[in-house]
Order: sequence, then structure tokens, then C-alpha cells
Amino acid sequence: MDQFRGYTVAGMFVVNFVGGLAAFPEVLKHHNGHPYFSYADTIMPSFLFAAGFSYRLTTLRRLTQQGALRTYGHVLLRSLALVLISLVMYGQEDILELKTWSQATPQGIWERIGGLLKADLWEVLAIIGVTQLLLMPVIAASSRVRTIAWLACAAIHLVISYAFNFNFVYGQPNAMDSIWGLADKSAWDGGFFGPIAWAIPMLFGTLAYDVVSCRSPWAATGRLLGSGMILMAFGYALNCLGTLYDTDKASVPLLGNDIAAAPVLPPFENVKGRSFESLLATPPFMQPPPTHIRPHSYWSMNK
Repeated sequence: MDQFRGYTVAGMFVVNFVGGLAAFPEVLKHHNGHPYFSYADTIMPSFLFAAGFSYRLTTLRRLTQQGALRTYGHVLLRSLALVLISLVMYGQEDILELKTWSQATPQGIWERIGGLLKADLWEVLAIIGVTQLLLMPVIAASSRVRTIAWLACAAIHLVISYAFNFNFVYGQPNAMDSIWGLADKSAWDGGFFGPIAWAIPMLFGTLAYDVVSCRSPWAATGRLLGSGMILMAFGYALNCLGTLYDTDKASVPLLGNDIAAAPVLPPFENVKGRSFESLLATPPFMQPPPTHIRPHSYWSMNK
């Protein structure tokens, strides 16, 4: 796991410090404004996966050595420290924008704090910290409980995305606007409700720890390879739902910035008259059609 974490840090240096160069392979760059799963977009999920593996390992060890109170107290303080570091590194500019007393109105203060909570706080350290807190009740539970937990997270994220969260993240009109405000502000890395989804790779990290710690190396390797291939196939199949939004194959209502008007509930009627090949999504690490052809939807494959 230390080697894997070292690999992800090395990958982070590549995609963050050379990804802005013009003469550089597109697959090594971030494509935040495009439904494109590039190599760069594998790095942050890898951090969450590694954090889940270590989270399970250290929690079980501390529970045996120190008991529940000290163990979960340590998790709480460590997680809040990660959020604080992220706030200092990435979010303090939002607070410091209040430079005069005339700006310190309830609306002015909420524009900064609300904007911070909606979007600007959510870098990898804050996401790891909040996700660890979210998973604290199940981190020491059985694999069955943690499997139910990731399925529940997936279902909850799907439901709230349908209700409001997809458009909330993309800065489009949604039901949350009347409560939160800041209608035109888009979010980063999933925004305020993103940890519900980020909990899934972290939970898979905990399940991978179970496999590695309870089996021989060869048996663990086979189990991880087999389950990984099944999950990749399932993920690709879900990504194929994004092809139902192709505007060159059917009429698809859009919002601004090439976002599907119904991004979560796929237009299944667009299957009619389509060949099987046209319903296959672009494989990972390959450039998909531009967003005016395949607009953003919940089923796009991205970070």
C-alpha cells in the first residue's frame, strides 16, 4: 500500500505540474469541463481507495490496542485536521474577500461561507477527512455491512442527483437553490454532497484490505483481479447509458453548457433505430465525442 500511495503521489505530480503544457498528451490532462475519463482522473480516486485501505487497517489495530473511545477520538481529530489543512490551503481566500465592514452583511457572509461549502473547500484532503467521518460508524463492521453501505451511498447519490444535486453541482437551476442560493456557482469534485459518492472508493479500499489480510498472496490476487474486472465491466455498461444522450442520433433537450436537461433519467426511447455499436461508450482513456454531441449526464465517465 505504501508503494501504491507513492505511485499516486508521483502521478499527481505528473498531471498537476505538466498537465497545463500545450504539447502534452491529452490523456495525461484533467478534463473537468468534458465527460472524459483520462489518466489524470484516476489519481484522486486512487487516493480515496488507499485512504480506505489504511483507514480499515489502522482502525482495527487501534481498537485492539487502545479501545473504541481513543480510536474514534483519534479518527475524529485526524479527519478534522485534514479539513482544516484544506481550508487553510484552498478556502481562506473566500473568507479574506471580506475586506470592508460594508461587505459583512448576512448575504455577503453567506456568499463566502456558502460558496466555500458548496464548492471551494472540496479538495482531496477535505474530501478524505469528511468521508472518513461519514464512514466512521461502519469502518470496523463486517464486509457485508460495508457492502450494504456502498450500495446505499450509490443509491442515495443517485436519488439526490435526480432530485437536485447534478444541477446543483453544475450551477444549473435546481430545487436546492431556494435553500442554498448561489444558483450560478458550480461545484468542484462533487461539492458539498460529494463525500456520499467518494465514500464508495474508500469503502472498496476497506474491502480490498479484507481480501489481502485474510488470503494468501495468490488467492488475494485472483480475488482482486476477478472482482476488479467485473466492476470495470459494470461501470462501462453504466457509462453506455450516456450514449442515449447523443444529439447526432436523436433530439435531446439541453441546458446551458451542453448539459442534458434530464441528466439522471436516461432517454431510453432513443434506443430505437440505433445499432448496437452506436450504443457502446467510448473506452476509458480515449477522447469521447465533444459535449455538443454527447452532453454532460450522470452516466458520463469522469473523475
